[in-house]
Order: sequence, then structure tokens, then C-alpha cells
Amino acid sequence: MSDYIQPQQEEEKNKRSLLPIILGVLLLGTVALNVYLLWDKSQKVETIHTLDKAVAKSDSLNKALDAQYQEAVKELDGQKTSNAELTAKIEGQKADLERKRNEIARMIKSSGGNKQALAAVEARLTEMKTQSDGFMAEIAKLKEENTKLTADVGSLTTKNEEHVKTIADRESTIKTKDDEATKLQEEKKALSEKVEIGSVLKVNNMKATPMWTRHSKDDVVSIAKNCEKVKVEFDVIENLVTKPGENYFLCKVTNPRGETLFVESSGSGQFKDKNGADTRFTMFKAFNYSNDAPHISLEWKDKKFEPGNYNVEIYNKGYSVGKTTFTLKKGLF
Repeated sequence: MSDYIQPQQEEEKNKRSLLPIILGVLLLGTVALNVYLLWDKSQKVETIHTLDKAVAKSDSLNKALDAQYQEAVKELDGQKTSNAELTAKIEGQKADLERKRNEIARMIKSSGGNKQALAAVEARLTEMKTQSDGFMAEIAKLKEENTKLTADVGSLTTKNEEHVKTIADRESTIKTKDDEATKLQEEKKALSEKVEIGSVLKVNNMKATPMWTRHSKDDVVSIAKNCEKVKVEFDVIENLVTKPGENYFLCKVTNPRGETLFVESSGSGQFKDKNGADTRFTMFKAFNYSNDAPHISLEWKDKKFEPGNYNVEIYNKGYSVGKTTFTLKKGLF
């Protein structure tokens, strides 16, 4: 009996000696578990904090991106003018900024809170700001050039208007002088015509006599078949305006059919009358005029005169100065 109790007691003793060890191990395990749980919790809290910071950073970057874009667009719109070229340039720059904004927004969304990715976003925002400032500087330069160009155009327009006015004044002066010259020419022409008309030799006592020659003596005839020549005579009226010197009369004889008697080999020809019309003449008489009143006589011989009324007209310097007629009858046989 005693032998049995002793081993049992020994076993209980051993168990009592292991209990502190077991308790220590359990306590150590509990402590380790608590430490792990605390560490794990702190890691999760830190992760959550990091994620919160990332989300906050993304929100901040999105707000900064939108504010920067809106400010740039507002500044660009504020630079618009009535200049179509400049307005088109601004609209193109706004389109570039919008593409840049959309690209950065996609970068922010896909960054996942990654610091490196967010740093790249910030760099792109800085780049976008630099680009926007560059746009504004370019527009300011364009506006300055446009202002200078407008001023130059205005100056050129003013100069052109002055030139146009000067030319108009000169043209007006030239026209006035031309008008004056034309008027003087007309007055000179009128005066010349008056002088010319004044110098025309006029005649009176004009007559035309049909004749034949018998026994060296000229006799007047009235029968056409007997007529051998026509003698035209007139007195020149004294004219002191006419310059002394060579002068002449032209005589046109028209037959009953209205035809001018014309034989070129006998001295007939053509002249321009005062109206510029070409006119045939039958014969002419040249003489030396001395401001006196000479008696002029012309003769026209023909082989055959026809019966009827004849017209005779005298010209001096293209002007008709005398007219007369004669008639030849038809003979009985």
C-alpha cells in the first residue's frame, strides 16, 4: 500500500512542478499573441491612414488640377478680341489644356495612392502651369504685335488718305489747268476762226456768161449746142484784214444733172470746205492780192454743153463767197 502511494505522490509532485512552466508558456504565448495583434492592428491603422492620406492627396490634386485648368481657361478667354486669328489661337490653346487636364486626371485616378505616381502627377501639374503661362506670354506678344500692326495700318491708312487727297488735289488742279487750257484753245480757235473768216475775200457783181468765139471775137450765146465756154466774172471786195500776197479762188460749175464739171487735166481738183467735206471744183484762179479790189475772170471750155440750168459757186479759203446761175436752151435743130 505504501509502495503504491509513494509513486502517486511522486507523480503529483512532478505535475505541480510542471504547472509553473506551463503557465509561463501560456502567459508568454498570450503576451506574444497580444503583441502580434497590437502590431497587426497598428499596421492596419497605418495602412488605413496611408490610404486616407492617398485619397486626400488625390482629392487635393484633382481640386488643384480643376482650379488650375479653370483659371487658365478664364485667363485665355479674357484675352479674346475681335481679331479672328487671335481668337482661333486661343481656342487651340484651350483645347491643348483640356487634353492635358484629362491626361492628368487619368493619371490621378490610376495612381492608387502610389507616392511615385502622385509625384509624377504633381510634375505634370507643374508642366501644365508652365504651358499655360507660356500660352499667356505668347498671346500677350501676339496682342502687342497686333496692336503695333493696327497702329501701322492706321498710319498707312492716314498716309494713303493724305496721298489720295494730294492726288485728288493735283488732279483737280490739273483738270482746272486743262479746262483753262481747253478754254484758251477754244478761245484761240474761235479767234483764229474769226480772223480766218475776217480774212476771207468776198465778192460781188458776180456773173456767168455762156459764149462762143467767132472771128476772134467772143459773143454771148443761149443755145447749148452753140456754147463753147463759160466766162465767170466778179469783183473782189476790198479786205484790209487779209494779208497781202498770193491768194486764190475756186470755182465749181454744176450741170443740170447736179454733176460738177470736172476735167483733172484742165485744172479741176478737190478741196475741203469749211465743214471738212471733200468737194470737187471745176477751175481755180491764183492771183497776188494787195488789199485792193481787183476784177477776177475765169473761163471754162468744154466740147459739149447740155441744155438746162447751171449753178456756179465761188470759194475762198473753203468758204462759199458767191453764187450765180446761167441757162442754156435746147436749139430747134
